Amino acid sequence: MKTKNRQNLIAAVLAGLLNVCRKDESLPIG
Repeated sequence: MKTKNRQNLIAAVLAGLLNVCRKDESLPIG
């Protein structure tokens, strides 16, 4: 179950980084 926890953490971090990038640069990503 450790791998699932890691994947969830990585996904959450990536989502947070994407949100920050969108707010800072306000560029459409994806």
